[in-house]
Amino acid sequence: LKDEAFTSAMIATAASRVAIVDRRGVLVRVSEAWQRTADSAAPPFVTGALGEDYLACCRRVDPMHDADAGAIVHGIDAVLRGEARRFAHEYAASHGDSPVWFALTVERFDRYEGGAVIAHLDVTERRRAEHRAEAQRSQVEHIARVAAVSDLAASIAHELNQPLAAILTNAQAAARLVERTPVPVADLREILGEIQDDDRRAAEMIGRIRSLPRQELRCVGTIY
Repeated sequence: LKDEAFTSAMIATAASRVAIVDRRGVLVRVSEAWQRTADSAAPPFVTGALGEDYLACCRRVDPMHDADAGAIVHGIDAVLRGEARRFAHEYAASHGDSPVWFALTVERFDRYEGGAVIAHLDVTERRRAEHRAEAQRSQVEHIARVAAVSDLAASIAHELNQPLAAILTNAQAAARLVERTPVPVADLREILGEIQDDDRRAAEMIGRIRSLPRQELRCVGTIY
């Protein structure tokens, strides 16, 4: 590109942290915003002055950003060598009590001399909005789970109360029969049979309830 084109591009993006590197990764033009923040702690990858190897500057960034530096150097190198047209990477920088997030984008120049445009954009507000949205989703999901458990507990209580109430009623009737003289054995035997039947019903309900988690796990295993 001609000097006029370079100047126009820089003026158009003067509010952004933008740099232009040649095919070797050497900084050949930087915006005013880049110059103002080149020596600050955030963003860490807005570093290097004109004539410096930007990739080498990235490698010298604070060791706590080594993983980001590795990804950034690899991505920019791929763009400069023509293996990729565009590269994007988001990284966090320490700033007080909360991190500040930046989005790095690298766009290849379609020209014989090669090179690329590198821009760093503050995306902290977007990240915070995403975090708030995720927290709200988690809260809604938690409320839904609590409601589902409450409904299930109410249903279980209703189902179990029937055989349990019947058992209690029959046990009280049996206690009254035992006090009679002579004891009506046939009636007592019938009541005890009903108690056993109600007990089996309650046991079957509990068995079905216990099997629910296993059924859920089998469904998850089938899906995934």
